[in-house]
Amino acid sequence: MDSQASLYNSKIIKIYMEYLHKYHPGTDVDSVLDYAGIARYEVEDSSHWFSQRQVDRFYEILVGKTNSLNIAREAGRYAASSEGLGTVKQYALGLMSLPTIYLLMGRLYPIMSRGSTVKAKKLGSNKIEIISTPKAGVNEKPYQCENRIGTFEALGKWFTDQYASLEHPGCIHTGDECCRYIVTWEQTVFSTWKRSRNFIILFSILLLGALPFTVPLMPWIMIFQLCGILILAVSCHAMHLEKRNLAKTVETQGNAAKDLLDEMNIRYQNALLIQEIGQAASTLLDVNVLIRTVLSIMKKHLDFDRGMIMIADKEKRQLVYVAGYGYDQEEEALLRKTEFHLNKSEAKGLFVLAFKRQYPYLVNDIAEIKSSFSKRSQDLIQKMGVQSLICVPIVYEGKSLGILTVDNVESKRPLTKSDMNLLMGVASQTAANISNATSFWRLQESEKKYRDLVENANSIILRTAATGRLTFFNEYAQNFFGYAEEEILGKNIIGSILPDTGAVRDDLRKRMRILQRNPERQLVSENKSILKNGDSVWIAWTYKPIFSKGEFSEILCIGNDITELKKAAQEREVLEVQLQQSHKMEAIGTMAGGIAHDFNNILSAIIGYTEISIEDVPQGSKLKDNLQGVLTAGYRASDLTKQILTFSRQTKHELKPVNVKAIVKEALKLIKASLPATIEIRQNVQSDAIVMADPTQIHQILMNLCTNADHAMRETGGVLDVSLKKVKLDSKFTVRHPDMNPGSYCQLTVSDDGKGMSHKVRERIFEPFYTTKARGEGTGMGLSVIHGIVKEYKGTITVESERGKGSSFSVYFPIVESEKEETKKSRKKIPKGQERILFIDDDKTIVSVAEQMLKRLGYKVTVKTRAMEALKLFREQPHKFDLVISDMIMPKVTGDVLARELSIIRPDIPIIICTGYSSKITDEKVKAMPIKALLKKPFNKQEIAETVRIVLDGNQ
Repeated sequence: MDSQASLYNSKIIKIYMEYLHKYHPGTDVDSVLDYAGIARYEVEDSSHWFSQRQVDRFYEILVGKTNSLNIAREAGRYAASSEGLGTVKQYALGLMSLPTIYLLMGRLYPIMSRGSTVKAKKLGSNKIEIISTPKAGVNEKPYQCENRIGTFEALGKWFTDQYASLEHPGCIHTGDECCRYIVTWEQTVFSTWKRSRNFIILFSILLLGALPFTVPLMPWIMIFQLCGILILAVSCHAMHLEKRNLAKTVETQGNAAKDLLDEMNIRYQNALLIQEIGQAASTLLDVNVLIRTVLSIMKKHLDFDRGMIMIADKEKRQLVYVAGYGYDQEEEALLRKTEFHLNKSEAKGLFVLAFKRQYPYLVNDIAEIKSSFSKRSQDLIQKMGVQSLICVPIVYEGKSLGILTVDNVESKRPLTKSDMNLLMGVASQTAANISNATSFWRLQESEKKYRDLVENANSIILRTAATGRLTFFNEYAQNFFGYAEEEILGKNIIGSILPDTGAVRDDLRKRMRILQRNPERQLVSENKSILKNGDSVWIAWTYKPIFSKGEFSEILCIGNDITELKKAAQEREVLEVQLQQSHKMEAIGTMAGGIAHDFNNILSAIIGYTEISIEDVPQGSKLKDNLQGVLTAGYRASDLTKQILTFSRQTKHELKPVNVKAIVKEALKLIKASLPATIEIRQNVQSDAIVMADPTQIHQILMNLCTNADHAMRETGGVLDVSLKKVKLDSKFTVRHPDMNPGSYCQLTVSDDGKGMSHKVRERIFEPFYTTKARGEGTGMGLSVIHGIVKEYKGTITVESERGKGSSFSVYFPIVESEKEETKKSRKKIPKGQERILFIDDDKTIVSVAEQMLKRLGYKVTVKTRAMEALKLFREQPHKFDLVISDMIMPKVTGDVLARELSIIRPDIPIIICTGYSSKITDEKVKAMPIKALLKKPFNKQEIAETVRIVLDGNQ
């Protein structure tokens, strides 16, 4: 059984406390109760029950406080004394039979304890056997057995003035299944005389029956008379004793009846008081009015001179005087302004203690405890004239609400525990009424907040009956749908705000079934709804079932307008496709940028060696022409690398204001010469718009698009239509292209009459290396490069095509206000020099090519293939070199790190970083690095010569 189970009535603890008060008056009862986890008001409540753990701790601390190991037995004896039981004993004496009391123990014991079952049986006229068996799971302690022994012993004293004798042959604490008690007691004087009379009568009958055969008649008659006189005398004395006991019993019963009648009358009056308070306060919902009413009833029925109620404020920081009676105006004013702090640990007044500890206080002489109060409290007591008082807490469901206190000033009547118990009942009833009133106002406030929230919410809120009939339609819903409340309530939701279709009806019935079977489930849906004017809207609904008396009655529907979101859904699908395409291209672009470095190293070697070889081959030699072809192929491969980097957006071209019209006109002249006669060119080039671009890339875009059109029409011929015009793009267009902003754009369109493309092909045409051309006719990079260029310009490219109906590509460039196109720089003569150069690159081929190029230009060159070797050489001879050229990407030590180390050794040394491609090199990083120039691979002889010369001449 749980150690917290309620097993022992509060009367047991109360008897112990009364015993302590009489025989151990110095015991601190409050500390005993605190240790046991017992509150005073629980002890005073005769219907309260305590657990095994509580009574164990109570006994444990009692032994320590009193130093008495026999206190349980002594308390048991006290429990059966007149002080312990009072009128209960008087009532028991009226039974006039000690055996009867013992035999009734099986019925009387459960009044005090639920821990064991007690049975009794009679063994003789003055001998009873009592058996106590603990209930399953109850762990009784030895002291509880001792307490029973003391009680059984004391019962015998009621009739014999001596404790009964008790044997304890069996005990659960010595291994037996139950506790056995054999109780014996001495016979009373009245019983002894009655027994003697009975013996005399029996003896006389036997004697007189035997004498006629041995003695004459006259002696027999004399003996008969003597026996009669003796029997009469003993009987008279027994009757006298019986009458005396009967008189005592009548007196005892009369006193007991009077006490019981007085107690019943008091209890009846107290019950009427509580009932009147309950009836009067049940209809009051104002807490202040309620409290004044309670005090008014107390003033009418009770004989206390003064009384008041104090309630804790909302923050539980202090007790506030609400109302009282018997106080004059000055006293009330003093109570109102006095602060009874609840949040201060040093506050120890009776009001605060009663509130915090939730138990009552009865003080008949305030002077006895006045010294324990603070100076402030003593002053208040003196001003109020308090002599004695009762203070009880107002508690509801374990929470303190306030205190109720009374005192007598004029009557001087001693206050009693009965008074305190009555006030605890008044406080309990008042607490319930205060809680009800507070709950009512909270409910009213909650309902008001709910209605305000519903009516002012920016959401559609409505309720429908199980049949679909509308029962509530909030103000927002009325404004949204265009209905007044009186014209929409009562209508069916289908046909009013939902379209009347079979699918909608089936959906509503299905939803009703789900909500009815699963009330905790929350359903959501998106439905097309109808406004009063006939327009269609999309609403996202949330449904919650409402039950009345356990029956499904209504559905609460909360909706939000998602029409605009629905309209944007299709556009979002398009954007998602484009985003997937963009992610795919970004991934491939990252791969392309990664291989550019190694590819440029290879091209540097091819171009460098070829240039050197051409210089060494005699003029007019066939080998020279072949080498020139190799050089041209190298440059074409370099251009392809640039296209790869442009596609992957890993390199930037020099953008400047250009006139697209001029570039288109020039490019069409070249295109016309290369197209077959079966293809006709139509051009409508009108716009003189200026855009920020690289002219070469614009030329490249047009050439790629026209080349694709040529392939599409090569077999059938057709018309190649090229147009250039200025357009204004709004947000409807740019929402499908997040990288663009609304504004003026230059639209370049290339259309053909070719075979067109399927939807599947259109989705992949901008992927790198994807081509529909025959093997060897295309790399699949053209449209990918165009896509990369246009995105870099903050523009876009679109395509419209259907199989058998041709294709149309439109490129959009943002228009800028600019002046003239910059002129191209002319190539200068290759400069030479005689300075000393340290060249570092981990690629031996690059080292060899660069060394030959620089030496042919007149420079003294030292080469290294390891950065650490170059650093060591430079550290040993820092002034041996006039210039350092280093590759960027090298193992262990990169070019930028090497440049910083060299500049620490010699800050004035000019450094050139050479790179095929590196994500670490940006314009911002170049400016922050200690380098003079950046030489990009693949480089030729003229580029390296001009770069070296610019750096050396600028460093002088």
